[in-house]
Order: sequence, then structure tokens, then C-alpha cells
Amino acid sequence: MKRKLNFVVMGLALMGSSAAHAADDICKKIAIFESTVFDGTENPEGRRWIELQWRGVWLVDWGFDCSNSGDEVAKDLCSWLVNGNVSFEFQSMLPRRILQCYGHEFPPNVSWREWNSEIDLWRSDRLSILEIKFGDTQPGNGAIRFSTFADNKDDVLAELPPVGRPTPTTVMPTPIAREVEIIFENGDKE
Repeated sequence: MKRKLNFVVMGLALMGSSAAHAADDICKKIAIFESTVFDGTENPEGRRWIELQWRGVWLVDWGFDCSNSGDEVAKDLCSWLVNGNVSFEFQSMLPRRILQCYGHEFPPNVSWREWNSEIDLWRSDRLSILEIKFGDTQPGNGAIRFSTFADNKDDVLAELPPVGRPTPTTVMPTPIAREVEIIFENGDKE
């Protein structure tokens, strides 16, 4: 009995450490995103941002589109997110993970479906804004935008269209939906 209990405790410890590791990874990415010097390549100037959109229905032409401000640090964060670091099924996990980087805590196993928010986040003198739009979109769709601003800039001085609408720069679609489509095509041919 003692041996069995040790395995259970060790398993729980490993599960906790992997969740902490995932939170650490995104927090490191967010810290780089916020602290990198603005170089004028972002669009609009003075606002670094990414917007992640969920699209489709799970296993039916599904995936993510990630738009960004066009500077390297925003492109890197988009690429990292869409390559296995965000959940399609549990949309509220990503904004929760971002908010945890700022010290917010959430109860385990909680999911918000109709979550529409704009949250100002301050770290020292740096303003960041997390915009969440999960409420009035079609099922399986939703979007978040995370922005950080250069000194003397804010969302009024470096404006973007509302979350979930077309944005003025790069879109990086994920290959997930295409891979699923190929599997189904190959399955139909055999």
C-alpha cells in the first residue's frame, strides 16, 4: 500500500510541474514580447500585438490564424503559439495563462464560454492590454489580442480594428486543418 501511495504522490507532483512548466514557457515569451525595444517596424508604430483567432469546428477545417504587428518578436510569439502551444478545444486556457503571468489566479478546471473583456495589465510603466472575444462569435470561433505599447503610446494613439475583425498585417494559418484533410483524403482513397 505504501508503494502505491508513493506512485500516486509522484504522479501528482509531475502533473503539477508540467502545468507550471507550461505557464513558465508562456510567461517567458510574454516577458520577451513586452521588454523588447520598439524599433519602428511594428504596425501601427508603437504597438506590438498578436491576435490569435480560432477557426472552424474541431476536426472540420479547424485551426488558428495568428495576425501580428509585423515585427520579429510578434512573429515569433505567433509562430510559437500556433505550433502546439495553445488549445483549440479549451479557448479560455490561453487568456488565463497570460493573466497568470501577471499574478492572477484561477480555480482549476474552469472554462468561460461567453468571455468578452478588455483587461489593462501594467508591469512597471509598460501598458499591455489583453482583449478577449469569445461571446458573440460562431461556435468554435473566437479571438484574443495581446498588445504592449511603447512609451507615450496607448490603444488610442496606436489603434486597431475590433478583435476578431481583419487586421492590417500578416496572417499565419496553422497547418493542422490541412493535415487532417490529407488524412481523410488518404483514408477515402484506400
